[in-house]
Formats: sequence, structure tokens, C-alpha cells
Amino acid sequence: MGASILLTGLHFFKETTPRPLLQISMEDRATNYDGMFLKFSSLGNSRMVSSLLWMHTLLFSDTEHYKNDDLNSWMFQRFNTITDLEPKMYEAYFYGGQYLSIVKDDVFGAEEIFNKGLSIYPEDLWLNYLSGFNYIYEIGDREKGIKRFLKIESHPKLMSTFPILPSIISKLMKDTNDPDSLFIILKTAWEKAPDDYLKNHYWNSMYSLKAEKDLECLNLNERNCSQTDLEGNLYIQSNGVFVAQREWVKFEIKKRERKKRSPSN
Repeated sequence: MGASILLTGLHFFKETTPRPLLQISMEDRATNYDGMFLKFSSLGNSRMVSSLLWMHTLLFSDTEHYKNDDLNSWMFQRFNTITDLEPKMYEAYFYGGQYLSIVKDDVFGAEEIFNKGLSIYPEDLWLNYLSGFNYIYEIGDREKGIKRFLKIESHPKLMSTFPILPSIISKLMKDTNDPDSLFIILKTAWEKAPDDYLKNHYWNSMYSLKAEKDLECLNLNERNCSQTDLEGNLYIQSNGVFVAQREWVKFEIKKRERKKRSPSN
């Protein structure tokens, strides 16, 4: 009788007591594989294996920033393995590089993936473009970024997709902090982004650039200031100062230094 009451009590306690959720980082629980090993052990099915890994990676992709620069984030390792198995898988370079750079903040992992993609597609417009963006605005290496942009300055598709790039390149050679040029670069990346998550990140950066410029203009009582933010909402006054109606974070170019040497050139 006593045991029955005890079991009933334990069941009631289990069902009615909230239990803490155990949050385990994907960096700790993701399984990574050696690409060359999988390639030789897949018995000619490397494309199928790479597709399965690709779907699994997209399904479990997370937004946690990677704080190291050792090319050991789980998503970098996964994209690297996928492209070892299927070197011509363009989407892994195009999507993977952006995701590492913009979402995971693994800018050196993104550098490696873009460089790996450009070794297969050296003339590709978008891989050069996104790699240049990653160098200039995420790593803070203007020289390498401009080199990427110059690579596509005469690309046959440039005039139909991004005709203002040559003008932007000339400005970048003088100053990386030109907000108008950066806004156009972000807008082009936003339009090309493959999913809503990346689009949202680019949009927030565009919003921040416009808000910073507009609010500075309004608070200095200058003429011809924009009265609305990127989303069409009016700027409002709070304690005599113009502010945006939503939160935003200033877009800053960070100079990243590797603590450990990576194999990238």
C-alpha cells in the first residue's frame, strides 16, 4: 500500500513539476566527419552522402556565434566535409560562406569556404562579391576585399546586376567607412540572399546604417533629412532627441586578427 502511494506521488510530481530544459550547444553535440575518409568509404556514393550531410546541416543549423578563430566550428567543419565529398556543390560555398560570416560570426571559416569555392569557380560573380564583403566588412581587410571586387569589375553580368560596383570600388580605395556604398553592397547581398534568415540579418544592417545617418542629420537640425526609417516608420522625439521606434545596433567594421594561423592565403 505504501509503495503504491509512493509511486502515485512520484508520478504526480513528475507530471506537475516543471523541469529545466537542458541546452547543449551544437558545438558540443554535433558529429563531424573527415571528408576524405567519407569519400573513400562511401563506395562511389559521395554525392548521396554529401546531400544527406547538407540536409542535416540545414536542418540543425544554429545561430550561436563562434568565438574562436581556429577553423573548428561545427558548421565550418560540416561545409568543409560536404565540399570535400562534392567539390562542385556550388550551394555549399554560396550559402555556407554567407551563413558562417553573417550568422555564426565565424568570419575566418567563411573565408576558407569562399576561397575553396573560388578555387573551383574562380570567375564566379557572387562568390567573389560575397568574399569581398566578408574581407572588408567582417574581417576588416580592405586590400583583400577590393582585390575580390576588382576580379569581377569586368564580369559580363555585372552591368545587369550591380552596375554601380566600379564606382563603389573607387570609393572603397579611399575609405571603407562610406555608409552609402556599404548600404548598396548590403542591399545587393540582401536581394541575393537564399533564405529569410540571411535576408533578415542583411536587412538589420541596412536599417542600422540608414537610422544612424538619418538620426544624426535630424539631431543636428540639418536640411533634407529623411523623416522615416527603412521600414517607413517615422522617427520620434524622446526627451528632445530624435530616435527610431525600434531597437537597432550600430554597424561597425571590426578589424579581426587571427590568434592562430589558418591555411588560407
